[in-house]
Amino acid sequence: MVQKNGFSLLEMVFAIVIVSLGAATLASSIFKTVQHSHDLLVQQEALNIAQAYTEYLLQQPLATLSTSLPFTQSPPRTAQNVNIDALAAYQISVSALIPITLNGQTGWKFIVNVQHRPTALQVNLTGYQWS
Repeated sequence: MVQKNGFSLLEMVFAIVIVSLGAATLASSIFKTVQHSHDLLVQQEALNIAQAYTEYLLQQPLATLSTSLPFTQSPPRTAQNVNIDALAAYQISVSALIPITLNGQTGWKFIVNVQHRPTALQVNLTGYQWS
């Protein structure tokens, strides 16, 4: 009887194929996870920008809002009107004041739209100010 040590070429080819398929599946799964993580980051960043603009505009007197709306900005700017170049992929649009009445009270609303141009993701927030 001849004693056989090691693996045959055929066994090695099968082992390499099986390991390669497993590695490809793992890599695909990791890629999808990273892509999904990036989408969530972009969405959260857009929401933060929209909230900051909405809060800033709600602090302004109605007379200031009526003369400064609507507007579009890209990249976003600070309250001191300085560009934030790190957010250049985002475009902010704010609607004109829209008159509204609720329970007999008159007021105004505006809509802040933030768009991430590379992904076409959009976030809208509505602000209300009562006279």
